[in-house]
Amino acid sequence: MSTAMLRLYLRPRTAIVIPVPEAAGIVEVTDPGMPPHVTLLWPFARRPRARHRRGLAAIAARHSQFEFALTQVGTFPGVVYLAPDPAGPFVDLTRAIAEAWPRYQPYGGAYPNLIPHLTVRLGIDPLTDGERAELEAALPIRCHATEIMLLAPDGERWRELYRLPLPATSETW
Repeated sequence: MSTAMLRLYLRPRTAIVIPVPEAAGIVEVTDPGMPPHVTLLWPFARRPRARHRRGLAAIAARHSQFEFALTQVGTFPGVVYLAPDPAGPFVDLTRAIAEAWPRYQPYGGAYPNLIPHLTVRLGIDPLTDGERAELEAALPIRCHATEIMLLAPDGERWRELYRLPLPATSETW
């Protein structure tokens, strides 16, 4: 891990996520208090202010609820994840947030490509063949993104600060 990434992990920062309750019970909780989710932006402000809430609410208001499915298992070094399809709405929301607050870039700007994902496992232990087969058997998981959530670290746990609804749409599966 780079020094810059290590500094990000050591300083408590908030996270902006799309909760994915449909994945509960299928994926392990990787961080206490953090629901299954696709991260839109981390790290975000240490101490979010009213202006952050207003700005996030305005961004949420410009993006509709959307359907997606978790369709495949993927890996990064030290991470096993599920990939959402389509990924575009997550990328659009992340870009809108990062454009509103340019000093906050996804993962501190450590990675050149934005790859939306739902983390299944962190650490050096890969999935066993049996675990991978069990996870793949549960796919696809059909999901509905209805809100943006801001979470803050609170000791060893995460706590919800607030949720902002995405406007409803008439599109369905």
